[in-house]
Amino acid sequence: MLGICKGLQIINVGLGGTLYQDMPTARLHRYAEGDQYHATVIREGSWLYGLYGACAVVNSAHHQSIRTLGRGLCAVQHCPLDGCIEAVSHRELPILGVQWHPERLQEGRAGICGAKVLDYFISLFPACPCADPG
Repeated sequence: MLGICKGLQIINVGLGGTLYQDMPTARLHRYAEGDQYHATVIREGSWLYGLYGACAVVNSAHHQSIRTLGRGLCAVQHCPLDGCIEAVSHRELPILGVQWHPERLQEGRAGICGAKVLDYFISLFPACPCADPG
């Protein structure tokens, strides 16, 4: 499962976590005439670190964020300006989530390609052996 933005928040709440309904630092992340772009720090050894390294600029358009992590979730990316959790993974299950929007990340502004997230997610699942190739 891959959760993007509100999808990440739903995964977190579904696993017993909580949210900030209106983050005190929402001005750093809120949609304002377009996505906000800001630096993030990525945890070494995480799935995201393998894609982007220790730091990445990402886009955001939200005013809610994770307050407490749901069962089994691990924070793998955060915003150093306010500590906002920007990405998670589950310790045992194939569940990933990002608070930002890789599907509309502008590579020219961020310096990274958001498609890497989807490509990674797809790579976790082998092709169905019973699929008809024709």
